[in-house]
Amino acid sequence: MSGTDQIHLRLPARPEYGRVARVAAAHLALRKGFSIAEIDDLRLAMDEAAILLLGNRSGDATLSIIYEVDPDTVRVDARVVDDEPTELSGDRIERFVTLAGNLVDEWEVHAELGRISLAKRHAQ
Repeated sequence: MSGTDQIHLRLPARPEYGRVARVAAAHLALRKGFSIAEIDDLRLAMDEAAILLLGNRSGDATLSIIYEVDPDTVRVDARVVDDEPTELSGDRIERFVTLAGNLVDEWEVHAELGRISLAKRHAQ
């Protein structure tokens, strides 16, 4: 993989599919030579991102994730696609910030859009 690759993943927006998003992020980081600690940080941040976005969701919504991978960074942009906009709750945002904010190098929550972006860089 050279340059920047984009991987698009669409999953049912239900908590039981959060693991798939986490495993995909961890695998991409592993392929780029991230350390075990860096992979664990990204994996945990993805867990918290899934909790933030999905909560106790059920129904026909879709979790749309775009992973952008370059030689030293894994970027993730995730959102719930639904007929009705999903605003993220302040409690779940606070949980993400507390538990995962320091695990990644960049993050941004767009509460009104039901979207989160994060990035983890490989320390070389």
